[in-house]
Amino acid sequence: MYVFRSFGVVARAWKSVLPLSIRPVLWVPFLLAAAVEFLVLGLFVAFHQPGIQWIGVPLVRALGGDTATQYPMLFVKLPLLYSRSMLVVGVCLVSLSTGAATLLFARRFGLAVAGSVVQQVRRRAPALILTAAVSSLAVFGLSTLPRFVPHDLLLGSSVVRWGMRGGLLLCIILAVSLLVYATPWVILEGLHPLRALRDSVLVTARTFLPTVLLVGIPLVLLYPLNYLAQRVDLIVVKLRPEGVAGVLAAHIVLETLLSFLLVGGATRLFMWRVEAAR
Repeated sequence: MYVFRSFGVVARAWKSVLPLSIRPVLWVPFLLAAAVEFLVLGLFVAFHQPGIQWIGVPLVRALGGDTATQYPMLFVKLPLLYSRSMLVVGVCLVSLSTGAATLLFARRFGLAVAGSVVQQVRRRAPALILTAAVSSLAVFGLSTLPRFVPHDLLLGSSVVRWGMRGGLLLCIILAVSLLVYATPWVILEGLHPLRALRDSVLVTARTFLPTVLLVGIPLVLLYPLNYLAQRVDLIVVKLRPEGVAGVLAAHIVLETLLSFLLVGGATRLFMWRVEAAR
């Protein structure tokens, strides 16, 4: 019964979010983040072109080594280049765009917040960046765990490989779920980053399954593209190396759409939880 009730809570949250998708202003933070991600991806793909090679060549070498400047190795290493650059972009830019989107959603849901969105985000920027850094480091740390699994064991058993992938995805979903309310605490309630992170865990503990579903469904939907980005050998050998860039571009598009649902839904659940506690 609790499982069905949790699905119902998430469905009601998304039912509140979906009608807002026709309001262009709510898409602005997500589209700005996506535009920067496309620019970064384009910089890597066209790093050798006149006009940008002065920054493209050193950046590709720094993130991927000298071999990354050669064809087709550039596309073999493109997911690595992109993911490493997104650590910085995610902390410095996506944290601010998520804060802005959270505030915009909260206002649409009836919360009165004084001042413009830009003013609020600028004032809370250090706290937003710090909480995003903690979340990014947690996910990055989890993503390195497969390195500790013996390589021979992974090669010898598909059950082990997929078990590791499934377990890693579950761990990432749990980590993101525990920290997903840190941004609302910062931007809507003005909490210090450390307290926001702590209280995010507390809110998740009280709404555990709805929050895990809210976070997990988008991450599961993104997983096929994440998997393809990890298996560049399949794309480079069986298709064309340039197909790797297409996979990453599709990932940006789908991630933008799902982020709208995730941030809006998290804001809705957060406001319900805070209102119930008052």
